[in-house]
Amino acid sequence: MTRIRLLLWVLATVAISTAVFAQSNPPAGQPAVALPSSAASGTTAAQKQHDPQKQCVDSGEFATELRSGRNPVGDTIVVATNFLPTNQRVDVGVRTPFVDGTRYFAGLDRDDSNHYLLFRQDVVTRRAVESDPLVKRHLLDADQTIVTLNIDDDFAGLWHKADLYLYTCNMPGSPARVSRISIRLSPYSFSLLASGAVILILYGCIAYAVRKQDHTFISFIRALDPVTVTAGPDGKGSLS
Repeated sequence: MTRIRLLLWVLATVAISTAVFAQSNPPAGQPAVALPSSAASGTTAAQKQHDPQKQCVDSGEFATELRSGRNPVGDTIVVATNFLPTNQRVDVGVRTPFVDGTRYFAGLDRDDSNHYLLFRQDVVTRRAVESDPLVKRHLLDADQTIVTLNIDDDFAGLWHKADLYLYTCNMPGSPARVSRISIRLSPYSFSLLASGAVILILYGCIAYAVRKQDHTFISFIRALDPVTVTAGPDGKGSLS
């Protein structure tokens, strides 16, 4: 009787051990299920975070992230002129207190639906000071935000209208706040040529007005002489 009980105890022990082993090891071909841990979830969250110092809008996301207006509206943008010059650095103000470490990004949306995201190095964020023209004109307060832009001359076209977007990025990788203003782009090259042409036309008109009364082409050419154009009542040239 004792041997039978002992044999039954051994068989029960073996059966229990086999069942436990089978539960701890999945069948062949079936992946093991890992229990979630705080370390694993923390690593996943860290991988999903975006650096606010880096661009968070791709060219293909311009309409969704900026033009659609789905993101929170930012503070008012102020500029010193209705024309935004290109191919040079120009200051644009944002009526919000400057926060150290905050970086702005910029995008332009032309009236012909062409859009352009400025490179990171072409958008510099800094604190406004009393000597800034925007502050002197009372468009911006000292200690508010100034964003310095350098826009490519090729994008300006022939004085196109455009919407200027200034935005910051958040940790999830989308614009945190988006500010917008409508401006007109002023191309550096075309503006320089246009100014030169206007000066030449005005100079020619003045020369035509001061030419001699013989109405000959030679008298007009002689009138183009700067000494003749600037001559006073005594007939001598003067720049005063």
